[in-house]
Amino acid sequence: MSHGLVVKPPVSANEKGVLVVWVEYNLAALLSCSRLPRILGEYRVVYSTSWSPPDFSLSWALSGENAGESYMIPSNRLDASWIEAIPQPVKVLPLYASHWIADVPDFSPIPMDRRSFDLCLVANWAPFKRHWLLFRALRRLPDELRICLIGQPEGSFTVETARGLAKAFGVRQEITWLNRLPAAEVRKIQADSRAALMLSKREGSCLAIAESLLADSPVGVMADAHIGSKDFINESTGILLNENTLPEDIARLLLLAREGRFSARPWALEHIEASVSVGHLNEILRQDALSRGEDWTSDIKPFCLRSAVPVFTSPDDAAEAKSWHSAFESTHGLRFIGAAHADPVGDAPGLSGLD
Repeated sequence: MSHGLVVKPPVSANEKGVLVVWVEYNLAALLSCSRLPRILGEYRVVYSTSWSPPDFSLSWALSGENAGESYMIPSNRLDASWIEAIPQPVKVLPLYASHWIADVPDFSPIPMDRRSFDLCLVANWAPFKRHWLLFRALRRLPDELRICLIGQPEGSFTVETARGLAKAFGVRQEITWLNRLPAAEVRKIQADSRAALMLSKREGSCLAIAESLLADSPVGVMADAHIGSKDFINESTGILLNENTLPEDIARLLLLAREGRFSARPWALEHIEASVSVGHLNEILRQDALSRGEDWTSDIKPFCLRSAVPVFTSPDDAAEAKSWHSAFESTHGLRFIGAAHADPVGDAPGLSGLD
């Protein structure tokens, strides 16, 4: 598994461990393990999806394993009704994949009137991210707007593809194009932008929205989008956009941002930051264990996403967990690749946002 962590080892025959598995291909690796029944007897499995609707075949297969208890981190609140219709349902958590972005220590927001960019869009260069909507809207927006587009290739779609599209729409404004930007640098740009946009119609939970909010940059999201993190948009964090009035909506978003009408970062710290989410998850798992007559003598270790990979928040926890992962590998024959051995979060938690 490339994206997995043992966040709590088994303590006794009456106290299971907790295994976190991120994205579908890692869940498929777990399901294909010959020792799966034993793993589920020793661990509660918490897995995160990357898209909505989720992969029903994987959820169905996991729900059929009677020995275990499994929990799904959905990408959208609508996913729960679909998954809970499966016999022996996997329990759907009230958390999204985008609830696991950690705050940057000692972060200090840049005043709005000193930010370098008016708009920031963090998205890969594929068509489903719909950069063209921004390029079309820019025809009716001021020439002096400063825009930063951060992306990475997706299949045959590259930054040159997006540049050509902007040229075809006759974009006049200054655009800074950043391709394959290191994760820590993405946060700096988000924190240096008055507002962010997310224009896709459908995807998973969309980490970039949570990242922008923690960087104290309000976000505009399409009102008809099927994106989990759209639920994060409220009067404190941004506005919903409509395709037919997109230029006017973007102008309103920027005006409200300049006037200081939003409090994106305080809201995000209280509701969606990784440490808050770990607390919610731990309490759910603890209550479930106690309700089954099991012991709960130790909590899960705090973790977050760094470049879309779950890692421990604390260097000490990461060091302690090395033995847990080695024991899991030797006992069950399923190897962790990368994630369990990644460096813990330091001064600049990584950002993904390019999913």
